[in-house]
Amino acid sequence: MLNFYQLADRQLTETSPAAAASLILTANPTAAEQKVLCQTFDLEPLTLAFCNAPEEVSRFHALNSTVLVDDTLLVLYDFIDRHETIERQLAPVIIIFDRSHLLICTENAQTYRQELEKVVTTTTAVYDLVFHCIKHCQDNLLAALLSYKPEIDRLDAAARQTIENDELQALTNLTRKLVFFEHTMNDQSEILTSFLSTP
Repeated sequence: MLNFYQLADRQLTETSPAAAASLILTANPTAAEQKVLCQTFDLEPLTLAFCNAPEEVSRFHALNSTVLVDDTLLVLYDFIDRHETIERQLAPVIIIFDRSHLLICTENAQTYRQELEKVVTTTTAVYDLVFHCIKHCQDNLLAALLSYKPEIDRLDAAARQTIENDELQALTNLTRKLVFFEHTMNDQSEILTSFLSTP
């Protein structure tokens, strides 16, 4: 689903069509919706192709759009706790922006709208909104990691006192989650370092 907004007068105002929007939020865009965005903003078709897939990777680079000016692509990972598997919980957030446009493609579009509504009352600068999105992702990831700590402690204590299969299976599952989390965070850390050091 595509949602088009104007960033003006310190609020988000719905607008249409895509070319008139300065903010576009999309969750699970269909192939047809991806095509509309790619045609409207002269983006490569593969830019959004893996928006809901674990195959997407954290990345940061310039784009070559003839519609946007000095446009940039930033792909990060957010944590969505309503899913059961770590592969689904760590979900990509694709952020495409220039000085006057912001496109966010995330499974959690409604949450991002709420987050941006908080910030837009004090700024409508696209870069400020991008930084707020980054902070939102990082806060969610940190909260998820902190939530694992009590479970780690509980399983560690239980594993020391028993050789029960259930406890060992739970420990193995948690270790798998943490390894997956670590690989994702290492990739994201490199990308954020690159992004934040760009003039």
